[in-house]
Amino acid sequence: MLQPNFYNDGAYFPSHELVGNLDKLTPLVKSGVVKSDGKVSIASCRDRLFVGSSKEGTCDAPGNNQKFGPGKTAAPYNARVEVCSQTEGPVRSDLCLKYPNGNYKPMGTIQTYSDKMRFAAFGYLMDNTNNRYGGVLRAPMKFTGPTAQNERFEKIANEAAEWDARSGVFIVNPLPGEGNSSGVVNYLNQFGRTGSTPGTYKTLDPVGVYGNYDGETSQRRGWYFDLPDSESEGERQVSQMVLSDGYLFFNTLIPNPNTCGAGGGGHSCAVNAMTGLSSGSTCIPSTVGLLSSPLVIQAGDGAYSSTDSFGRRIESKKVSVINQGTGTGAGPGVSIDSPISGGIVSQIAGRLNWRQITNFKDVKQ
Repeated sequence: MLQPNFYNDGAYFPSHELVGNLDKLTPLVKSGVVKSDGKVSIASCRDRLFVGSSKEGTCDAPGNNQKFGPGKTAAPYNARVEVCSQTEGPVRSDLCLKYPNGNYKPMGTIQTYSDKMRFAAFGYLMDNTNNRYGGVLRAPMKFTGPTAQNERFEKIANEAAEWDARSGVFIVNPLPGEGNSSGVVNYLNQFGRTGSTPGTYKTLDPVGVYGNYDGETSQRRGWYFDLPDSESEGERQVSQMVLSDGYLFFNTLIPNPNTCGAGGGGHSCAVNAMTGLSSGSTCIPSTVGLLSSPLVIQAGDGAYSSTDSFGRRIESKKVSVINQGTGTGAGPGVSIDSPISGGIVSQIAGRLNWRQITNFKDVKQ
C-alpha cells in the first residue's frame, strides 16, 4: 500500500514511460487502444496501477494517466495473484495445504508452527519521533491455529484461532475484546492499511543503530550497514541467512538492469552477528551469477588456545562457504570463495560464566 503523495513522485515511485515497440511490451496494441510507436505512462497509487497517455493529475484524480484502463475504460488496474489453485495445490506441497473442504491455501511460517509455538506482534507508535524507544504490543502472545496447548502440553481446541480449521480462511476478529480486527496475522496483513490515511508508515526508526559499533553513542540499538550496490543497482537481500559460529552468512541479489532480462549478480557476505563487523571483506562479488542461500560447512578439525584462569579459551576453525549460482552463460556454477579472511572464524569457548551456588551444602546432600 503506497501513500497517495507517492503518486508520480520523482524520488520514490516515479512515473515510467514506454515509448515505441509497444506491440512487444503491452497487449494494448493488439486491443487497438494504442499504436505500436506510441507512448504509455505507468504510475502507482495506493494499491492500484494507472496506465495512460500522459503523466498528470493526482492519486485521486489521475486524468489521462488512467486513460488505458481495463476494458478500454478510464480506470485503474488492480493486481490479483492466484496461488494454490486446484491445479497448483496438489503439486506444491511445499507451499499449499489442503483443507477439509477441499480447497488449497498457502501455508506460511505461522501456519507451519501454529501448534508448537505462540506468536505475538509488536510495532511502533505512529508518532514519527526518535524520542520513543521500543514499541507497543499489537497482538498478544497466543497460539494462532485451530489447535493450542494447555499447561500440561496437551493439545486442545483454540478458542481464539486466527483461521478456520475447515477452510483455512482467516478470521477477521479472533479476539473480539481487542477491537474490530485482531490477531497476529491480521496485524501483519494490514501494514499501511489502517489509520486515517492509507499507505502511511512510520518514517523514523528508533531501533536502528546511531553511529559505529565502537563509537560513543548513548542511543545505540543494534547495527546495520548499506549493501555495496544498493543505491546504484538496487541490490537487496532476499534469500535465507545462515548463522554459524557467531557469524551471519548471507547472499544478496542484484537484478538484471534490463527489466525483461534474465540473470543478474550479487555478493556473498559475512558479518559478526553481535557487532556487524567483518573479518576480511564484508561482501565479495559473485562469480557465478545469482546466488541461492549459502551452505556453510566446517573444513577439518578446530583448534583451541590455552585455557585462561576463568576456564575460557579461543576456538578457531576453518569454514567453507559454498554457493550455488545460476551461472554466467555456460550453465549453473558453484563458488567456494569465502568472505571470511582465510576462511578462519574464532570465538570464545569453554566456561563462559560463573554462577555462585549459595546452597552448595544442600545440593551436596
